[in-house]
Amino acid sequence: MIRTGLLMTDIPRSVGPRQQFSDILRVVDAAQAAGLTYVCFGQHFLYGDLSYPQPVPLLARLAAHVDPHVRLVTSVLVTPLYHPVVLAEELATLDMVTEGRLVVGAGIGYVPDEFSCLGVPFSAVPAPTSPSSC
Repeated sequence: MIRTGLLMTDIPRSVGPRQQFSDILRVVDAAQAAGLTYVCFGQHFLYGDLSYPQPVPLLARLAAHVDPHVRLVTSVLVTPLYHPVVLAEELATLDMVTEGRLVVGAGIGYVPDEFSCLGVPFSAVPAPTSPSSC
């Protein structure tokens, strides 16, 4: 069986928070009605003129809103910006709240300003390696 989903991305900051959430609910409802089985939210912090509602609290709220077959997905949490124990506890709680429907995508981040704004050295992120020419 092929399962399909929806990736929700950034929202212009000119859209107020109430409208953002209302729009998210409307799009999620339309996705469910169309038979989609995944709803994914990414993560950025202080992302210029764009806004990313934070996925952990948003997915906790959506867990009570979506049908029981819909999976709730983080499409890349920027893990170096969290203390590992705090992240593990938040995700374990979110998995409980979603009744096991949580799917976690984790990454190392790539926006230096996000790290500096949160006081985390960007040097903590390993530099990409070049593929071998062999």
